[in-house]
Amino acid sequence: MPDRADLSALSVLVVANAQDDVANILEGLPESFTIRLLDEFSFISIATELEGIRADLLILSSESAGTEQISISERLAASTQLPILWFVKRDEENLAPQAIRGGVTSFVVDGLNASRIGPLITIAVERHKLVSTLQGELQKSKDNLAARKTVERAKGLLMQTRGMSEQEAYQSLRSTAMRQGKSLKSVCDAVISLSDLLP
Repeated sequence: MPDRADLSALSVLVVANAQDDVANILEGLPESFTIRLLDEFSFISIATELEGIRADLLILSSESAGTEQISISERLAASTQLPILWFVKRDEENLAPQAIRGGVTSFVVDGLNASRIGPLITIAVERHKLVSTLQGELQKSKDNLAARKTVERAKGLLMQTRGMSEQEAYQSLRSTAMRQGKSLKSVCDAVISLSDLLP
């Protein structure tokens, strides 16, 4: 979502079918927000609507959270990468932890009040940014680890097949990458692929 420090002009999709809930949410949203309403809590309907409006935030409101709705929210979180603020009147099955693990940014039980909407949106958006940053860093660490393993394997193959020292193998791979204008990992991938073809 856009980096809007003041959160003054977000595009929001509100999914609620109880008129009281809709009225409370609309009263709590700033006039500067672009707001679309939807009264059907289904993945297809919500995803289709989100595609059309390029939303920055998804607000859900329902009587309760069932396993089907949790599944829908998980799919929406995975496919949209948007902050999701979900209001429920009750959570008898204690599904809040599952909703949060599934990607819902904020799950609010019995707390839909117009005066709380603004602060809850700020919290949801900032939490989403933080989680997205942490996930990006985790993925980068995983990619770096995978790349290092690939380089180690390629070095090992050169040391075994050409009798090179570890330093010589690394320098050979590095100079090949520079000469071909490729990344070190892609050259190592090629070395490993070629070795897999040999009997």
